[in-house]
Amino acid sequence: MIGTARNEQSFEALAALGALWSRDAPFAATAAEAMSLLAAGFEWVVAGLWVVDAASERLRFVAAGSARGEHAAYAAASRRWSFAPGEGFPGQVWSRRATLDGPRLPAASDASRFAAARGGGGALVGRPVYASGAVVGVVECFAAGPTLGDERSERALAGALGQIGQFIARNQSERRLRASETRGATLLASMSRTEDDLRESHRFIASIAEVSPVALYVFDRESRHTIFANRGVTSILGYTLADLQRMGESLVSSLVHPDDQDRCAAMPARLAATAGDAVESIELRVRRADGAWRWVMSHAAVLRRDATGAPCQVVCAALDITDRKQAELDLQAIRQRYALATSAARVGVWDIDLVRGSVSIDPPASLMLGFDGEGYRRHEDWVDRIHPADRAMALSHEQAIFDPDTPRGADGNTPGPEIEYRVIDRDGKTHWIADRATVVRDGDGLAVRIVGTITDISERKRGEDALRRLTGQLLSAQDDERRRIARELHDGTAQDLAAIGVDLLRLDRLAPDLPDEARSILRATQDHAQRALTDLRVLAFLLHPPLLDLVGLTAAIRWYAEGFAARSGIAVEIDGVAEIGRLPSDVETALYRVVQESLANVQRHSGGDCAAIRLERGVDGVMLDVRDCGRGLPTDASSGRNEARPGVGIASMRQRLQRLGGRLELHSCAAGVTVVARVPAAVLAAEERER
Repeated sequence: MIGTARNEQSFEALAALGALWSRDAPFAATAAEAMSLLAAGFEWVVAGLWVVDAASERLRFVAAGSARGEHAAYAAASRRWSFAPGEGFPGQVWSRRATLDGPRLPAASDASRFAAARGGGGALVGRPVYASGAVVGVVECFAAGPTLGDERSERALAGALGQIGQFIARNQSERRLRASETRGATLLASMSRTEDDLRESHRFIASIAEVSPVALYVFDRESRHTIFANRGVTSILGYTLADLQRMGESLVSSLVHPDDQDRCAAMPARLAATAGDAVESIELRVRRADGAWRWVMSHAAVLRRDATGAPCQVVCAALDITDRKQAELDLQAIRQRYALATSAARVGVWDIDLVRGSVSIDPPASLMLGFDGEGYRRHEDWVDRIHPADRAMALSHEQAIFDPDTPRGADGNTPGPEIEYRVIDRDGKTHWIADRATVVRDGDGLAVRIVGTITDISERKRGEDALRRLTGQLLSAQDDERRRIARELHDGTAQDLAAIGVDLLRLDRLAPDLPDEARSILRATQDHAQRALTDLRVLAFLLHPPLLDLVGLTAAIRWYAEGFAARSGIAVEIDGVAEIGRLPSDVETALYRVVQESLANVQRHSGGDCAAIRLERGVDGVMLDVRDCGRGLPTDASSGRNEARPGVGIASMRQRLQRLGGRLELHSCAAGVTVVARVPAAVLAAEERER
């Protein structure tokens, strides 16, 4: 039926095919060579082989061949196609189970393949390939003309197609055998899959924990023993896991300073009262293996709860804050020196007689303000010495204590608050001054004099700056570590868990005849893997959300608020979160942590069921506020002031913003609490220049 092929060439091709099947070569390469032999033997321009894919029941292109290497364009065009029965030219040959002659220019969906094969013209013929009575493939051939072959050529071609059918059937049988062997091995391995997954999960978590500089350990309350400790425990405290296990239930009494043991012992009760993955933090002193005491910031969270919700296992992370505590002690020492200086009459005193217009200032105060003892005679002299950036503030406080509505003391005088400002001495050096003034009034309530004291607090300010820088470094290190751990969790462990889930799904599909018990184990393992992946992704996001780095603060806040609402059941309004563009990385991180801590406080303390977030950017800078509809902070009935002191979270937010030059405000009323964070435009501009 095909072209003008000579009988001798046809049977030579048939003989060559017989020798081809016995070779050990890849299926596609052997098929390509077979197509070339057919094209040469039957004088075809191009021959192509399509094979039925038993899994998807579609014809897929395998190989093409030609006598003169003219099949590359046809092969490239055909690889992009696959056909169901009745689709395209090969699909029609398959569905009809008969040889089909294609028209010279067919209007089929796959017509582009024909043009690539013909090179401008020729006849198209499709033949089904059988094995055991079933169609296993289709051979397409493009001849120089539409003429039919003689009977002998047809017999030779039928024999060749039969050999190709047996070759395809043998290949499919081998593939099914390999798949069966794989399923058998997988079925045997699934019996221990749960235990292997648990060991693998433990190994992943242990690997992550081992590289952390923070001391991490897990305490099991049922066995009353420490069941895990990373290298950070040895690095910070000098103990090994075996050392902690020997301590057993006496861990607290053996390690924690006696003055801190009561607060530490109350930690389990606080954890039991928390919900979800809430973290409890405490600062305490811990004894190292060498007997030295170290200050640590310990963060604890429930790792596992029993059926009643009581904590069974608690994970703790301890960060060495001894250096920070030492900085705080250094600051305390500075303040003590200030008190000693005051008691030794080293505080400068000044006195202005408003009636006479005279000024009296003692030598220490004169030196602090940058005078030589004789130069301070006018009010303007003092104003000129104030640093330009502090001048308006100092004058505002001065005017405030003269205000008749300002509260007065029992003696009728008006004491003013202590203010701190900078002065510039004669040499151009800047000093920090603490200034406290009292307006003295006569019997008629008229101001007659102002008396005040000043103290040089430059040394204390340097200590505060050092503490602020140290705190900033600690916060930056913490953020960097959170970002690194989150990235490793997402890019490493999460990907492995996702791969496990995909493999389990494939196993489920490839093993339809599993016993019910094995099927139940498989489905349970899939559920475990999915839950572990979900928990890991939530943990990675809470540590450091990738959205913050990728698309900025606005999207990250909206995403976190939606997730928080879903987890906590507290409705969070985010309509006020405007698109403000990208901010410097430190600013975005600080404001994002304010949102996290504020919403956590809403859940823990407010008692309300709703919150709202507003984010704006204007000419003055960026403003973020988080409001709740809870009960507000407790107040003293006599003074009307809030009794509650800011906790660690509020202090951390305030330190983050102060480090950037911003500020944090806390407003409370009966309708709830509002946390306001502000970052001035000047700070944003400076951060942008540094970036």
